[in-house]
Amino acid sequence: MFSSPAEIIKNAWIKSGLTQAQFSMENGIKQYNLSKYIHNKAAPPEHFLMRCMHILGMVNDRDVTPEELSELIKRKISRPDQANIRRAVYDLLHNVA
Repeated sequence: MFSSPAEIIKNAWIKSGLTQAQFSMENGIKQYNLSKYIHNKAAPPEHFLMRCMHILGMVNDRDVTPEELSELIKRKISRPDQANIRRAVYDLLHNVA
């Protein structure tokens, strides 16, 4: 769909129907930073990129239960050749706590 954070941000801004100044103010960033993000001159903060993804319907606000996450992991990365992916997920989750 979108190949870069710049495209996500630009499309979220366009979808909003606001000016760059209005969109920036509504999202707590400076207009000149929005321009940098749109033109791929700077990396956007994660929270702002997630907000733009939400505007475009790319992310869902619904919480995921531990059971749902477990089942998804079982279904998606259960093949023997995906052991390294399972290990990476395990290490990531183990180090979060």
